Amino acid sequence: RTAIAEMFRLLRTNLQFFNANHKQQTVLMTSSTGGEGKTFISVNLGLTLALSGKKTILIGLDLRKPKLGIYLNQHNTDTGLTSYLVGQASMAEIIKPTGLNPNLDYIVSGPVPPNPAELILLDKLEELMQQLQATYDYILIDTPPVGLVADAFLLSRFANACLYVVRYGETRKGMIKLLEDLHTQKRLPNIGVIFNGLPTKGRNSYGYGYGYGYGYGYGAYYAEESRSKSWWRRLLPRKKKK
Repeated sequence: RTAIAEMFRLLRTNLQFFNANHKQQTVLMTSSTGGEGKTFISVNLGLTLALSGKKTILIGLDLRKPKLGIYLNQHNTDTGLTSYLVGQASMAEIIKPTGLNPNLDYIVSGPVPPNPAELILLDKLEELMQQLQATYDYILIDTPPVGLVADAFLLSRFANACLYVVRYGETRKGMIKLLEDLHTQKRLPNIGVIFNGLPTKGRNSYGYGYGYGYGYGYGAYYAEESRSKSWWRRLLPRKKKK
């Protein structure tokens, strides 16, 4: 019943309606630059989907600056996607359970390669994606920011939706123009925007740890609920004094 959990449930619901025609969804997660919360949202959205009974896998396809293993507290990243692409590991060896939920698996990036763009174009990655799409309800692909490198555009061929993370105080206004161009030119499929890191000012905001916040309509419901055990009494009609 935390505010952040409720926001991810809302995001899960919106995603289900966003691409309702597809039983299986492969979602590209990207942003304009680093530090906007792309991997953080990928992991928490993945867990929220898994909790609803959807078989979900997280794929760390940021081969330049991988973070997925760090967020999952998996520090042994010697074997991962790049190992599979160069023929040093099988698919079974790189798919691992997160331990957070039985429905949630992950694939880390593996050793950082000198030629990430060339590896992304290999037919072996397409074979992997086809097998994963036959197994999982949701595939969340964590990619590098589109404002820095072109990897997300190369990976868009696998996705039927894209979630683009912008963050208050981090994303430059000029990058929003880039987002508009990407939508107009259809360079990324079915773009949806996640606005992250709103400041928690006033009673119409939700706040949670690590400096994040989300705006929400009807005031601080959970904060109000936890502040007083008798919060509901204020909704009842007052008795008139005799």
